[in-house]
Amino acid sequence: MDFSQSSVAFKNSYNPVFLADLESVPYKEKNEDASPYNLYEVFKEEGPVPDGGTWLEAFLFLGIFALLESVFILIVWALNSQDVPWLVCLLLGGLFVYHVYRIVSWRLFMRKLATAWKNGWIDCYPAWLGSLYFDENNVKSGKSKYFYRTKLMIMAPSGETHTFEDFEAQAESSRELESNRVALASDLRRVRLDPQRNNGWSFFAVVRGKPLGHGSLETGLNKAQIAAGLERVHYGWPLDKSPFEG
Repeated sequence: MDFSQSSVAFKNSYNPVFLADLESVPYKEKNEDASPYNLYEVFKEEGPVPDGGTWLEAFLFLGIFALLESVFILIVWALNSQDVPWLVCLLLGGLFVYHVYRIVSWRLFMRKLATAWKNGWIDCYPAWLGSLYFDENNVKSGKSKYFYRTKLMIMAPSGETHTFEDFEAQAESSRELESNRVALASDLRRVRLDPQRNNGWSFFAVVRGKPLGHGSLETGLNKAQIAAGLERVHYGWPLDKSPFEG
């Protein structure tokens, strides 16, 4: 069976239903009923799970931002007879505080997810992706958010499958996807999932014990982690009921 890796890079944001499911379980405690096919250890060998950056990267960003602000203040000071308007200082200070808040919030969010992964509360299943339709009328879309609808097939360790005819996820802009030769559909009715028209395999995250429909394609896994996970699925899962076998 061919688990060709998808070139689609989904955003590390997770859908609201998935996050609500996570809050409803004791994710800070070790799950005594964790799946024997949980892939956390496999993913961990290829980097932090989820791959959301580090505190060092966050502080580096803040340092660069503070340096740029200082340079800007110096320029204003030199051009304004060695006086900096208080409004400029207030604005720049506010921007810095805002970025600190965003970064700290993001790191705490990543810590929560990392704890849930480590304690066996997040299961990942291979997902076969159909062509993507850019839902430009989605009310959540914006200049930096691109939501797509697709058809996908989720595979269990036994090889049994479940297909979602219409599933939503956030990814890169359609221009970036086209440059990566991602199969796109011009209309929702033209979305396809078959051997000739598909976008390869990725992973689908579900909170342990929650409905499959609450899962997320936005897993926070990097390319190396996805590749390692697909290899483990290929050679380490039974898949005896797979429709692709035999």
